[in-house]
Amino acid sequence: MEGGPSCWWGVEQGGTLGLRLLEEEIARDPVLRSRLVAAYLIDTVAPADRPPIPPCMEGGQTGCLAAWTRVEEGAFDAAKRRLDRALVWNDRGDLVNLTPRPALCFNPVLGAVTETPAPARLHLGAANATGLEWGARPAFLARQVSARCEDGVLHVSQAKSASLRKTGSWADRRRSPGFNLFYADLEADAKARLAAYQARSDATP
Repeated sequence: MEGGPSCWWGVEQGGTLGLRLLEEEIARDPVLRSRLVAAYLIDTVAPADRPPIPPCMEGGQTGCLAAWTRVEEGAFDAAKRRLDRALVWNDRGDLVNLTPRPALCFNPVLGAVTETPAPARLHLGAANATGLEWGARPAFLARQVSARCEDGVLHVSQAKSASLRKTGSWADRRRSPGFNLFYADLEADAKARLAAYQARSDATP
């Protein structure tokens, strides 16, 4: 983050480590906090009652946290199981069970922490990078999923394209997929927050 604005990204276990870094490094350093545009922690459970930095409640907000964990819409008891297994950091730096604390849920389609449902027509695009050469930009598949936050978990409809669904054995389906359901949505969100950050910075004497 040296020298200019920055977005943070973390996925699953990387997101959990990102929460620790936000707590111990970014939140306690005014200079680093001033350079943070947003932290995006994908498929990561973050506590809603005491996040390390303010949650991203609306578009254009900067220096904020966008974190969510998702389940497929209609999956029986999946959301409860996800939260029951979730681990977060306590004040002593130990990983402890989240429950009964609430979880933070950022809806990447709407770009905000909200329980307002996002219909598929607002979905900007998923991307599947499977088989692509390093650095190649995948094509976006728009209007694939709807998404809504409920009790701290993002419920996502099944993607219309088969290339955006987990396949293979039970073990294969447990791995991180080679696709991102909200690639275009997150790209647009990050660009909008960066533009807001730069506009405020330009206006500051």
